[in-house]
Formats: sequence, structure tokens, C-alpha cells
Amino acid sequence: MTLDLATRPPEPQAPDDGRRSRRGLKGGPQITLGRSRAAAPLVVGGQPRANLLPPEIILKRKQLKTRRALRFGVVLVAIGTAAACVGTFGVSTAAQVQLQLTQDAQNQVVLEQAKYQDVRDVQLTIDTIKAGQQVGASTEINWRDFIVELQQTLPAGVILRTVKVEGGTPMEAFLQSDAPLLQGNRVGSISFSAFSATLPDIPAWLRGLTKVPGYVDAIPGSVTEDEGAGYSVEVLMHFNEGAFSLRFDPEHMAEVAAQQAAAARSDGTIKSMVAATDSAPDAADGEAGPDGTQPDSATDGEGN
Repeated sequence: MTLDLATRPPEPQAPDDGRRSRRGLKGGPQITLGRSRAAAPLVVGGQPRANLLPPEIILKRKQLKTRRALRFGVVLVAIGTAAACVGTFGVSTAAQVQLQLTQDAQNQVVLEQAKYQDVRDVQLTIDTIKAGQQVGASTEINWRDFIVELQQTLPAGVILRTVKVEGGTPMEAFLQSDAPLLQGNRVGSISFSAFSATLPDIPAWLRGLTKVPGYVDAIPGSVTEDEGAGYSVEVLMHFNEGAFSLRFDPEHMAEVAAQQAAAARSDGTIKSMVAATDSAPDAADGEAGPDGTQPDSATDGEGN
């Protein structure tokens, strides 16, 4: 409770100047001995107020406001927590429903696949056979084509007599050279002997062997004379993965097919050009030209 009373402002307390003072009887006015204090200035026109409430009540009111604010904060936190729990529960429920739908679809697919189990077994068997073919034929070499390529590199008048081949297998690799010289990796070797009526040009022959697929190196052996009939030459050649046929590798076979198609197109173009150039000599020999006219039937500019 607040009452507005007209009172004069309290007088400022003078500093203690060491003078003795006496207090009146029963809480009466204080009597100061000595000179009187200076008169305090009087404030005119102000609205004096006096708060007669005890300090305990004012403090209790402040604490009550603080408790109200704390209660309001707790309520807000509780509301936020409840909203987060509801949202989490909703998301979890939606995820559970989606999981159940996915599991049902998967079970349906499994049931449908069970109807075609025999087909799947056949496909698995085919895939296993294809994988076994690729592994088993990974070191396979088409020796017929390889020997043909080797024969084409021989000089004129040189023929092959004997051929000995060594190579690795899918289970055991070919033994590499332990010589200190820098030699390339090889997957096999072929040693052959050739016969020539005349002494062949060995360096030119070795350079020609580089055209063989998978060529790594070639080491010439002994050259012996066969009682005046000719000369026998021994050669050892190593080859690498380029000699493998890889006939069960789809990518390799597709590349080979593309190369063969390109070579066929190139051969067709060359053949057409050769036919066009060969038509002129045929016409000159008295045969009909490409347009069906004879050489003797040439006309002049006037058509005679």
C-alpha cells in the first residue's frame, strides 16, 4: 500500500566533525553542541512519495515474477518436447510402413522368382560354363595361325623343318628368365629350325619376326651346313599375351570382328580401284571396255 503524504525532504547528514552530541530522552531529537548545521535546501514543487511496504513484501513480489517466468519457460520446453516426440513418432511410423511395403514387394518378387527356378539354374550353369571357358582358354594360342604368321616372315627359299613350343597354363605360369639382362615378360617360347639352300640373312630374318603377334625377342642359334645341300638355322623366339587367341572373351572377339570388318572395307576399296585401272589395258588389247565399246570403234569429235 502506498500513501502520498506532504513531507519535507530528509536533511542531509553532516559529516562527523568530532563534536559530541547528546540524544534526547526516549528517542527525542538529537541535540548537537557547537555551531549549528547549515540549512538544507528546500525542494519546492516536487511530488513526495513514500513506500510504506516492508522490504520483504517487495522481494517476495520480485521472486513471484521470477517463478512465473520460470514456469512459463518450463511450459514452453514441455510443449516443444511434446511436439518433437509427436513428429519423431510420425516419421518412425511412416518409415515402418514404407519398410513393410518394401518387404512385401520383396517377398512377392521372391515368390515370382521361385516359379522360374529351373530357368535360373540353367542361366547359372551357362554363366559357370562361360567363366570356365574364359579361365581354361585364357592361355590358348591358335597355333595354326601362329605358324602361318611365322612362315610369312621367313626369307624367300627358307622352309620350316621342326617346331617346338613351350608355354604356361592357367594353373602354372611360364618360367621367366633369371638372366641379369633386361628381358621382357614372356608367356611362352617357340624354338624352330629352318632350312635354306643359301646362307640366309639372319639380321633381316630376325627383324621380320617382329611382325609375329606377341613377339618379345628372338635369339639366333647355330647355323650348320647339311653336306653341301643347304644350311640349317636354329632360332628361339619368346612371345607374350599378344599371342593368345582369347576366343571366349567377348570384348576381344568384338575388337577382332571390328578389325576384320575394317580390313574388309579397305580391301573392297582397293579392289575397285585396281579394277578401274586394269580396264584400260584390257581395252587396248582389243577387248571391250567398261562401256562395251571396242577400241576400233572410237569416233572422232563429229561422230564419224
